Amino acid sequence: MLHSPKRLLSVDILKGVAIIGVIIFHPTIYSNFHTEANAQNIVPTYLFFIFLPLLLLATFAGGFTMLSGLVSTYNIYNRLERKISFKNAAFPVLINSFIVLLLDPFKTVFFDRTYTNAFNPEGISYSILSRLLERGELAMPSAAKLMQIGLLPAIGLSGFMSVFLLWLLFRKNGRNKTKRNLIILSVIGIAFASSYQTISEIINPYILLSFDKGGIFVFFAFILGMFFGPKLAFFPMGVYAIFGIIGGILVAQRKEIKQIRKIGYGLGLTFLGGFIVSLIIRILMAKEGALRVIYELLDYYIYPRELLFLSLGIMVLLFTPIVKRIEYKPAEDRIRIAEKTRLIRKFGIVTLTLYIIEPIFNGIISTLFHSAFNGGVLFPFGMPDPYMNNAVAIFLFEISFLIFWFLLLFFWSKINYKFGFEHLIMVLTNPLRKVKSKKLEIYDYNIEIEQQDSAKT
Repeated sequence: MLHSPKRLLSVDILKGVAIIGVIIFHPTIYSNFHTEANAQNIVPTYLFFIFLPLLLLATFAGGFTMLSGLVSTYNIYNRLERKISFKNAAFPVLINSFIVLLLDPFKTVFFDRTYTNAFNPEGISYSILSRLLERGELAMPSAAKLMQIGLLPAIGLSGFMSVFLLWLLFRKNGRNKTKRNLIILSVIGIAFASSYQTISEIINPYILLSFDKGGIFVFFAFILGMFFGPKLAFFPMGVYAIFGIIGGILVAQRKEIKQIRKIGYGLGLTFLGGFIVSLIIRILMAKEGALRVIYELLDYYIYPRELLFLSLGIMVLLFTPIVKRIEYKPAEDRIRIAEKTRLIRKFGIVTLTLYIIEPIFNGIISTLFHSAFNGGVLFPFGMPDPYMNNAVAIFLFEISFLIFWFLLLFFWSKINYKFGFEHLIMVLTNPLRKVKSKKLEIYDYNIEIEQQDSAKT
């Protein structure tokens, strides 16, 4: 049986890749063009299709909740194997999920970029920072800004869901009933994926009605919005976490790659088949042609079922080769991979902080560029301006923010990523933990060889 490593190298790499994607895609779309609709109207059609694969990747936010479900499951399973009680094994997941939930309103109110908002009569909402940058005004945002709910609540809620599902499945020696557990999770996941859009479209109008009543109903609207709201609500982002749990069980139990391939390819092809069928039906029912359907899919309010089927299918399909090429390699090969991906893994250490502060620095840099290339004038949010049609200016902006982020990470790593949100969580939670967190340490995979050698002797 293969040795079970303390940390999953593939997850460290994928977290880094995912946050780099956020750092690149968010400013490319939102800092340059403000909205997806602006980008579609301004960017030439031929260029749009050239970059379509990259635009699709920008909609794969569910990868974060999938990785969360996978890591939570892997860590809980390994703790249980060390005879730690389920309560103590799940505690770090629960407390981290709770803190992540609390951080989203903080990010939204203080740092988030300006964006369209159906809950505000103006149609848009500013954070404190974005209003200061774009209008030169220092003011608290209205309650409508809170309804611009990001991905963090879905990640936090997915953590709670993962613990609950594992508690149900692992009771009474259920940890060893792998086939049963995988079937149950697959059925729940497929049902969740197939029904979420209908459920969200039914409930979403009531969120707006509740918000309009004011008072305590605003709070109710906020809670409902975390579960059923637009864009990145728990329905559907929690779907990805369920399949992350499946992956976590398979890797934690070191199942044969043949079995992982069977499950991964089976589920992946099922979802890709669902994507093709759903897309064909949508195109046949559309009145404005296939191109308009593609535009609408990328400029969505409720996350489209087609995008979920596509992204989930691709992610699950890629799970098998990634596990095979990284997690099931000898320790010596994993060390070589770890060294080659060291820079990427550094980004993965501070994904939460980078996700929260990305709008701050990209907002400042983009405001400078919009102003400089518009003759010192900032156009109202959402209104196309000369900068948006200036390819040279956009190229210089892209280079500028990439240089900034890589330099920031380089110098930040010199002080071990102190003063970020990961560091804050460690300070708050380490007194409550029996085993202190080492999140901010870039893992040394040479330890695995030492562990294997000691195991042999």
